[in-house]
Amino acid sequence: MRHSGSQGILVLSYVDYPSYVGLSRRISGILNSLHSSNIPYQVISPIFRSPDAPDLPQATRVDLRFLRALGPDRLVTKILALIFFSLFAFVKILVLRKEILAVQYESIYSFPSAFLARMFCRCPIIGDDVLILRSSRLSRLLASVVIATTDLILSSTEATLLRSSEPGRILYVPNGINTDFVLNRSSMSFDKIRAVFTGTMSYQSNREAALHLLELASKLPKECKIQIQIIGGPVPKELASNGKVRFLGQLDDPSLLEIYKDANVGILPFFGIPAEGPKVKVLEYAAAQLLVISSPEGVQGYRDFVPWKHYVPVDSFREMIEVMSDILRAPNFHAEIAKRGQRLAMTRYKWPDLLSPYLNLMQKLRTEFD
Repeated sequence: MRHSGSQGILVLSYVDYPSYVGLSRRISGILNSLHSSNIPYQVISPIFRSPDAPDLPQATRVDLRFLRALGPDRLVTKILALIFFSLFAFVKILVLRKEILAVQYESIYSFPSAFLARMFCRCPIIGDDVLILRSSRLSRLLASVVIATTDLILSSTEATLLRSSEPGRILYVPNGINTDFVLNRSSMSFDKIRAVFTGTMSYQSNREAALHLLELASKLPKECKIQIQIIGGPVPKELASNGKVRFLGQLDDPSLLEIYKDANVGILPFFGIPAEGPKVKVLEYAAAQLLVISSPEGVQGYRDFVPWKHYVPVDSFREMIEVMSDILRAPNFHAEIAKRGQRLAMTRYKWPDLLSPYLNLMQKLRTEFD
């Protein structure tokens, strides 16, 4: 199949796009960079978690909210949603096949329709952030199928869980910074701890972290000057605001940015909770010049972030309580950590720089089929 210069990348996202989850942030960074390089693109995604469906150019959404009546958190509902989405995406690929330069699937859950595109349309396929735990025979079989049928794999971690006998087919593309969240502060005040935690509550890891924060707040003395704001929806019924913790639900980006402007600490309390890939919120906190306080799981995949230089490490809630008191006693020391964290993020994690090898490959692909 010959391609023309007007053809572009078709991106498949199994999560709602745009939304406020880390994968959606990553997709936005990639799409903005494609746009800056004059590479056309289209996105296909479901509408399943989001309460609304904004009209965006270059985006096709499959409205699957009717399945929520079956119970949005039930496994059978999620499987049905994935099946419906995959079938719709494949039909869309068939319709657009003459306009497609390559199909890029986001996460392993978007792989089925990309696999069908490879089989029936002979489209090159790209897998972005494909993580497969290789702890079982089935997982190893799936990994071998993904590697064999994917032309290029992008990984947000250097130590990717997918290992290929052809390392040139795996390209390291870490998460990057959305420049809208870069805040330049003349000074940082720590007269009171104004902490934020962001995370979609439909993910178990974020719900557990929120529960931990409620537990933490209950153990703090009443005179402790701290306010924790938890951002992300939907808020489960078992989670409720109290004197030191407020649940704000899902916010749009301008509202979230206003919260960041007033905050001074960004927390990642994933104690013992397995990380689901590198946390984009690390970079978002750092870009806003918040002091990052994180468990090991929260900064996993960001080797450049050095403890006590770019963020404050904690291994337990007991340590987190101690750190909160230390910040109030040594505000200047902790303000410098926040500044160094922002400088590192701006130097190392800007999207255009991170995607340079990827964009070069896309331009080469366009030239080959021109």
